Amino acid sequence: MLVSIGLVATALVAQSEDLSDRVSREVYHLQSDDVVERLEAARHLRQLGDQAQAAIPALIKALGDPEIEVQRAAAFALTTMGPAAKDAVPALMKATKSDDLSLKTHAVVALGNIGPAAKPAIPNLVDILKNAEKYTTRSEAAGALARIGPAAIPALIKLVEDDKDVAVKETAVRALGQIGPPAQSVLPQVLEVAKVNDDPTLRRAIFVAFGQIGLDDKSRAIVIPMLIDALSKDRVEARYNAAYALGRMGAKAKQAIPALKATAKDDKDESVRKAATRALQRMQGS
Repeated sequence: MLVSIGLVATALVAQSEDLSDRVSREVYHLQSDDVVERLEAARHLRQLGDQAQAAIPALIKALGDPEIEVQRAAAFALTTMGPAAKDAVPALMKATKSDDLSLKTHAVVALGNIGPAAKPAIPNLVDILKNAEKYTTRSEAAGALARIGPAAIPALIKLVEDDKDVAVKETAVRALGQIGPPAQSVLPQVLEVAKVNDDPTLRRAIFVAFGQIGLDDKSRAIVIPMLIDALSKDRVEARYNAAYALGRMGAKAKQAIPALKATAKDDKDESVRKAATRALQRMQGS
């Protein structure tokens, strides 16, 4: 037994040493005069993921490489490093202003994966959320803001309240929903937006966010009747998301049980019937 344990320990040490040597080798190649070597090194570091955290300083430097392909690869590698890449925040913020969409997107994702330590990047991400031409880019920025967490709430609610573009409002609402219960402080503002906007996509996002954030008693008294009413709307998405949001509220939304039972039995769309059934199960504790 002792021999076996010793062999395993030796193997683990050797594996660790091999990994350390490999990271060191890739960092060395990342500083090569040959662009192909630098590019391949960044790609290999991305494949190693957070096992290559020792390479973060070299990857930060590579974000300033004269070749855009290497910059992209370095930013992509940093997306895999998580919070350990916090020192990369300033360089990644600069990359979010790039005209190169791939570099910009990788930088946005990396900032989101860094999490709360990427708080200084909130204005950059808000700018992308507001102005990105592609929905996917806007969505990545919203996701990054959500992963940064509560520090992003003031910027997000400002977009929900003030931005004239419904698509921007909707994306910001989704980010608030992803932040979850910490966003309860801005529920009154979200409620006001819900009252005065009948855009189906925005309202759907708001309904889902209500379920993710959770509601206090005062907000629940306003929202539950809105959701019950939405169960009878023409649009499948509105009915589905109303059922989903009611289910997330659980027993606190028991006044919706009669409407959910009718929906579970009679709705013409199977996905809505299933969502209503799941909501009833959550409310009834089964």
